Amino acid sequence: MKLEKYMLENTTLNESLMTVDEFVKKLESTIKKIFPKSYVNAYASTNLGSSIMLTFALGKDKTKWTNAIIQNDPLFHSWMIGWNSFTEGHFIKEKIQAEISVGGSLRVNPEEGSRMAYGRAKIGWRKKTASPDKIIIHFENYFKKAKKVLKDSLDKGIIELKNKY
Repeated sequence: MKLEKYMLENTTLNESLMTVDEFVKKLESTIKKIFPKSYVNAYASTNLGSSIMLTFALGKDKTKWTNAIIQNDPLFHSWMIGWNSFTEGHFIKEKIQAEISVGGSLRVNPEEGSRMAYGRAKIGWRKKTASPDKIIIHFENYFKKAKKVLKDSLDKGIIELKNKY
């Protein structure tokens, strides 16, 4: 039996919550208010169960990423949100979970004497389980913190941005 069909037969849609499309649009716009010149891509996926995927990079496109690779961006992040928590465009759970898969820090110059290619300035992501509205607030707070870490790192001279973001 297909997962989507099983979920429909064994769950009830929670139409009091925002739809998945509304959540995705609101999440993207919230992040773009804080980082208007950055790459933000959020979309609903049903490949391995239903989830919302979010990718963020400081640079807007591949012309800003080292060797045109998004993972080389100093602030590259990726999240999976709400695994198996929606079907047919509606959330079926009151609370969803946002979990980071890549990121949680800003890549900076390594400490003097280090043999590492780069260092990290931690931003401090915590896995969150909450209503869709509160998840968006959690992301908003995280990206405000990320912007502060970026500004502090620039002021300390521990990161050099070769491209204008």
